[in-house]
Amino acid sequence: MSEEPKNGDNFIRYGDEVELLLNVSGADRYLSFKQEFQYSVTEPQPEAASGNDLLKYKWKICPTNQSDLGNLVKANDVVLLQSQVSQKYLDAQSGRDDEYYPGDGLTRADESDAKKESVQWRLQPAYPSQSQDLVEGDYLKLQTLWENIDGEYGYLQGETYAQDAKQRVFSFGNGSSDNGCYWNIVKQRTIRSEIEKKYQELGGASGNLGLPLGEEYDVAEGRKRDFQNGSILYSLIPAQLSFVVQNMGLLPKKLLDFIPIGNFTYKGTNREQALAILVQKLRQEQPDVVGLCEVFDKEEQDRIKADLHNVYPHSLDGPHKQNIHYNGGLLLLSKHEIVNNNQIVYSEGSGFDNFTNKGALYARIKASRHPTEYDIFLTHTQDAEASAEAPQILRQQLRELANFINQHSDSKTPTLLMGDLNVNGFNAGFYQEMLSLLHKPEDLLLGVITYDENGSFQKDKPNRPIDDPQRHKRGQNLDYFFVWRGSSFHSVYDKTEVIVWQSSPGRDISDHYGLKAQQTEVGAFTVTIKQAVVQ
Repeated sequence: MSEEPKNGDNFIRYGDEVELLLNVSGADRYLSFKQEFQYSVTEPQPEAASGNDLLKYKWKICPTNQSDLGNLVKANDVVLLQSQVSQKYLDAQSGRDDEYYPGDGLTRADESDAKKESVQWRLQPAYPSQSQDLVEGDYLKLQTLWENIDGEYGYLQGETYAQDAKQRVFSFGNGSSDNGCYWNIVKQRTIRSEIEKKYQELGGASGNLGLPLGEEYDVAEGRKRDFQNGSILYSLIPAQLSFVVQNMGLLPKKLLDFIPIGNFTYKGTNREQALAILVQKLRQEQPDVVGLCEVFDKEEQDRIKADLHNVYPHSLDGPHKQNIHYNGGLLLLSKHEIVNNNQIVYSEGSGFDNFTNKGALYARIKASRHPTEYDIFLTHTQDAEASAEAPQILRQQLRELANFINQHSDSKTPTLLMGDLNVNGFNAGFYQEMLSLLHKPEDLLLGVITYDENGSFQKDKPNRPIDDPQRHKRGQNLDYFFVWRGSSFHSVYDKTEVIVWQSSPGRDISDHYGLKAQQTEVGAFTVTIKQAVVQ
């Protein structure tokens, strides 16, 4: 083992868990991997995270020779990067998406063979002045030992434009400074505390609180910091709440609401079984709030509500509007009291959407013993491929949706939007435009396929088990959970995932996968300024 340096706490050793961050358009993004991703990505530093939430950012630096474990890591060493989520090594060539396939240089942490060249990375100092022994804060270039088809030994690099929705991580290029190759290595994440963020939000030293009088400290209720003119208390309050959203693909059985057309519009194999399994799954799993899209027939909406009334006594459906032949196909189910609600029908539609009330539902949910109420929105927007004018209509609907959310949500409390927004998250430009139109929500699950070309819903598709390896490779990301933090309360989510339900063995319940999100806590602020309390 190496001799202990005098300032050894800052040195990087084999076996250390580190984080690698890249600066993208002025913002830090961390190398990240989640099992459901088909490739590694970079993600922004989380607003508040701890424990398992941080594992996706953690990488263990492993030696190629186990006898080096515990030794100092030196410049130009060849190392393995082990994801603390998958416990497998970052592979230079195993990632895949619609554009890149295994072997094309897209990375993923899914390889167990430490001797494979594509999991071995040479740590090159970014600047000649760096010391031979690597320390926390050093900038590195990571060169793969795998030679690609162009004869290059590429460098680990992320997307360099903030507007790129995928933020994939590749092994490309020649390691120049302008192509996303300079990674900062850190052992201890420096996260600006929730109190510090609140303080800056309130104006910092020039605000009403004035200058801080000391550091944060623990109190029975959480964490607190004192200022010249008051204090900020931040508490994390246990508050379990789960959400499921699912596009069911139950298109209308009647034309103009009175001409029977049977299952002509239904793309699946067994409509009745799909409904039965939906009810069964919801009764078994019992998420707190459920958002369903494309349940157009009133009879089927009523059946779902009746069959699940003992689990979900509160519900909304629609949206409704006169002179339109079908409602909007949305159904929102809640275990908890809906204390306020509203709806909107979008002003324009194209194609089949012209015959429906495409729009959004709003419910303010009051959960027992929770410190705050929640503003929940469910929507299904225009199919962007319905016509030449459909993308512009979709943009207009997003503007109307943003205004609707702004009008009905409370800026102090958490807000969640779920549904099929019909914007492909793999189309970087359109995705970023959607986020901008919706005033920059946080996307709880990036880079996943929810409309899968290799799904097994449509009649002409072959049967596939849920764990078929052909799934999650080609398709679109159309369904979302978006959240906005409240100024006094914000939700803390532990896990968000894709769910695949089947109406019978090998047959998917819909042409869309569902999403499930789990809230575990609510962060709450109490700001005291000169005897006045602001929450």
